[in-house]
Amino acid sequence: NVTQLTKIKKHKKNTQNNIKSINTLMKYALKSDLRWDVFDYNFQELVNTLSDNDKNIIKDLFYIGDGELSGTAMIFEFMTLAKASKEEALFAESLLYGSNVIVYDEFRHGMILKELNSNLDNKSYFDNVEGKELQHYIFADTSPWKTPYEILVSFFLGEIINSELYFDVAKHIENHTLKDIVINIAKDEVRHKKAWFELSKNLCNTSEEAKEKYFEAVKQAHFIHQAEVGDNYEKGAFSVQKYYQKETVNKINQQKYSMLKEILGDTLTLTEKEMRIQYTLSIANHYKEYKQLLNKEN
Repeated sequence: NVTQLTKIKKHKKNTQNNIKSINTLMKYALKSDLRWDVFDYNFQELVNTLSDNDKNIIKDLFYIGDGELSGTAMIFEFMTLAKASKEEALFAESLLYGSNVIVYDEFRHGMILKELNSNLDNKSYFDNVEGKELQHYIFADTSPWKTPYEILVSFFLGEIINSELYFDVAKHIENHTLKDIVINIAKDEVRHKKAWFELSKNLCNTSEEAKEKYFEAVKQAHFIHQAEVGDNYEKGAFSVQKYYQKETVNKINQQKYSMLKEILGDTLTLTEKEMRIQYTLSIANHYKEYKQLLNKEN
C-alpha cells in the first residue's frame, strides 16, 4: 500500500530526532515540590510596615508582574510552534516542563507582585481582577518567534536576566520580609535557568541537525525576552532598568555566552561581543532614550 508506506516514511522522518528520557524534567519538576509557601506572608500587614523606598520598589515591579503572568501565553505559543514544526517528540520534555512547572511558578510570582501593588491601595488583587485582564496572560499579544527553537532560547536566556534582576532589586530593599520574598522569586528563576539549560543541552545532543537549528534560533532570538509576548513588556523593562548594576549587565552577557558555548560548542560562531552589541541594539529599538544615547556615543 503506497499510501501507508508514505505515512510510515513521514512518521520516521518526523520522529528521527527524539528525546530518550525525561530525567531532566523529573529532576526539576520534583524539585518544584519544595516551593516556598506564599501564605507564610500577610501581604496587607507587610505593606503597612514598609518605607516609601520599599513601596516605590513594589510599584516599579508592577509591570514585571505582567511579564511573570505571561508565562502561560508563552507556553501556548511554544506548543503551537512545536506542533507546526512536526517535531513534537523532540520538544516533548521541554513542553512538559514549561506547562507543568513554568506556568505555575511564574503564575505565583505574577500574582504576588500584583497583590503587593493592590495592597498599597488597601485592596486585594485576588478580589478585584477581571477576566478581561486575565485573558492577556493566557493568549499572546505579540509573538516575535517563528520556531519552537527560538522560544526555547528566549525562555532559557530570559531566566538569566530575570534571576539577576530580582537579586539586584533585593539589594535596594530595606524590609527583611519583602527582601525575603524577592530573593525567593530570584531563586526560583535560577532553578528555571538551570532547567532550561539542561533541556536545551538534551535537545542539541540528539543530533547535529537539532544543534544547527538551535544555533539559528540563538542568532534570531538571543536578544528577545520571553515577556515580549505581552504588550506591557517595554513598560516593565523600563521601570526596573535603574536597578541593574553595571557589573550585573556584564555578568548576564558572560553567563549567556558561556552557557551557550557549553550547549553548542564550536557550532556557536557568534562572539560574546557580537551578542552584547546585538542585545544593546535590540534595547535601542524599544526605547528612544537608548537610541539617543547610542547616537551620542556612536
